[in-house]
Amino acid sequence: MVAAGFFVFSEKGSISEEEFSTGVVKVNGRELKVKIADNERKREEGLQNVPSLDGYDGMLFVFEKSAPVSFWNKNTFLNLDIIWIENNKIIGISYLPKIGTDGIRIVDSPGPVGAVLEIPSGNIDSLSELVGASVSSPRGLK
Repeated sequence: MVAAGFFVFSEKGSISEEEFSTGVVKVNGRELKVKIADNERKREEGLQNVPSLDGYDGMLFVFEKSAPVSFWNKNTFLNLDIIWIENNKIIGISYLPKIGTDGIRIVDSPGPVGAVLEIPSGNIDSLSELVGASVSSPRGLK
């Protein structure tokens, strides 16, 4: 499972901002600058303990193979839109609120995904219209 980090409990220290590579993802033609979480440790950390996204638009989680995944909001200080991606297409979108008095929330992918894009909630208008839209990146998506 993924959390606005990965849903695996880890005692490892936090990853520095510099350890995440960056790239540009196109969502239905709109370019977004993202940090890339392309290994287990980076996916575990994700956007946990990140108060703002200065200089980038979100985080792209890339998986080695497609599978159902879950994200949670542990230590997440931003309201997030979770964009589920399979075969370069958006297959669903979920809302994940920042951690609050309601405790930890978990959202599940609508099916197997090869990538997930997390962006602050409200950054893309008409999200519901994006289901089925194309997503591309310079590194390629699954």
